[in-house]
Amino acid sequence: MKKFLLPVIVMAATFGTSGVYAQSKPFEGLGAYASTGYNQYKVEASNSTTSGLPTDSQTPAAGAINLGLDYTWAFGTDKRLGIAFEANPVDSSTASGTATLGNFSTKVKNYYQITVNPGVLLQKDLLAYGKVGYFSATVSYEGSYSGESTQNGTVFGAGLKKQMDDSWYVYGEFNTRSGKANSMSFVGQTSEIRLGGYSALFGIGTNF
Repeated sequence: MKKFLLPVIVMAATFGTSGVYAQSKPFEGLGAYASTGYNQYKVEASNSTTSGLPTDSQTPAAGAINLGLDYTWAFGTDKRLGIAFEANPVDSSTASGTATLGNFSTKVKNYYQITVNPGVLLQKDLLAYGKVGYFSATVSYEGSYSGESTQNGTVFGAGLKKQMDDSWYVYGEFNTRSGKANSMSFVGQTSEIRLGGYSALFGIGTNF
């Protein structure tokens, strides 16, 4: 718990401090960012065609780092609209499960998302923003049940960015994921697999 509280405390102190630096239109143009924090997937299996298939849920933890690129347009002095591509280059941890034919594990990999991010300046160096968009990832089953399924769905989020100087900013955000059910074959039978989850992230970014 302490490792999650420390970034929150640092973020709160940072956002509460008035910035010394300010661009004429901060948070505008091409940017790149990286984040870490608490990032949890939820893999659910349901509606199996036979009672022997996995029908429960597992919660593998996502990889420790997220990387992104964005471009943000300024509208007037305080409105912003951005588009962002973000990926998690590290496979998730494995989460174990048990069904009739034996033990298995699930893992999530190849995660990426594309979002539209509207925002508004609360101060000249503090931006509040929302996120809405699309995600895609691969869910892998290993063990007594094996196979892979491409999952996709919607992602929603909100956060704050604090400009530190003319190029660098720090940010914190919360996101939720909700996937649609896709069929996956196990030993000649099928289950519906759905990927969801949420994240609380703290990161740093730059505008070029």
